[in-house]
Amino acid sequence: MLRESQAAGDNRRQVAGRQSETGAAVRMQPVAQFTNPVTQSAFTLQYDSGNRVLIIIFSADAIEPAVLLGRAAMERFIEMNGPCLLAMDFRLARSLPSAGLIRHLADMPRLNPPGWRQVAIVSRAAQFGVLRQLQIMRAESDGADRGIVYSDEEAWKFLGIRGRPQFAPVEPEKSASGI
Repeated sequence: MLRESQAAGDNRRQVAGRQSETGAAVRMQPVAQFTNPVTQSAFTLQYDSGNRVLIIIFSADAIEPAVLLGRAAMERFIEMNGPCLLAMDFRLARSLPSAGLIRHLADMPRLNPPGWRQVAIVSRAAQFGVLRQLQIMRAESDGADRGIVYSDEEAWKFLGIRGRPQFAPVEPEKSASGI
């Protein structure tokens, strides 16, 4: 039992000194802040500075905490770097947000000012339906700024991006000047 506890503690303290595809060092938060012990990853956050697109990819069974942590990470990023187009990819998530979470998200303020689009990418009709409820609840404030699609290509088209964005991992602690 002690060894399992020590191993879990070591896992939580890990700070990756990984490199991105471009070879740049990537700092990561301690694992415990972004992971669930079953899936090892709640979400990833990436940014394409050329197109000003922030994407969050959810990959957790426990989607509710991942959505709340992910929204907080997106909010911090936007506070530091300014408005950007948003994409939220739910295709790897195996569970659905509850009606309570959807109501909670609908009551929260927008992440971006009006005119900055955001899109959810889903793989199942049930995901589409749950996110459509959120879209309907926010219709007065969001208008046509929010979309739900089934593929990357549809998402980029909805956001008005030509070609495929070139995403790089986001360092949660990075300041606006150091993306």
